[in-house]
Amino acid sequence: MVIASRTSLTLFINALCCGLLAACAAVHDGHGGTADSEAAAAGSLSRRSVIGGKDTIVPGAVITDYMNRQARALQPLADTARIGDGIIVTLPEEVLFKAINDQLQPRALTLLGKIAMILRRYDQTRITVVGNTDNRGYANFDIHLSERRARAVADILTAAGIRQERIDIIGMGFARPVAGNDNAAGRTRNRRVEIHIAPDRKLRHADRTSLR
Repeated sequence: MVIASRTSLTLFINALCCGLLAACAAVHDGHGGTADSEAAAAGSLSRRSVIGGKDTIVPGAVITDYMNRQARALQPLADTARIGDGIIVTLPEEVLFKAINDQLQPRALTLLGKIAMILRRYDQTRITVVGNTDNRGYANFDIHLSERRARAVADILTAAGIRQERIDIIGMGFARPVAGNDNAAGRTRNRRVEIHIAPDRKLRHADRTSLR
């Protein structure tokens, strides 16, 4: 009976240790961050709402022409990519902010003003401002920093005449890296704000109508 009790106690301790190890793995993501529920939600959101995800729509001629002209206008100002039926404009951290800060630098205000002029001209689009960080901080901190940075950019676009109802804001933290976080160059690329531009309902309707 004593042997059975010791065996049960050993099994219990082993199970408890495994549970603690699993809990530790859930708290730390292995990149110096904290894998909390907000980071998980952001990762899910990126697949649903960000241009370039698996739900990207193949456009017709109307959308293609409209978005191509808009992309050509934006290219002299910032890194601009046409993806699916949309556009992604990438603004590096060093252009917009000082390190670990959400206050826009003076030169960023000028750049965003020029971008806003083009977005006003091509007004049949929805705009999603997406903040991104590297993975050197905690997930909760990075999520909120990236959201504050996205909001700062969106506020300038609104102040420059973009209708507020056209703009959405997402703070992704480190959920969407474009480079490795294991070196300084990669982390620099990951610290960015993206402006995602997608056709609105009116433009999508015109595109579908043209195919009939």
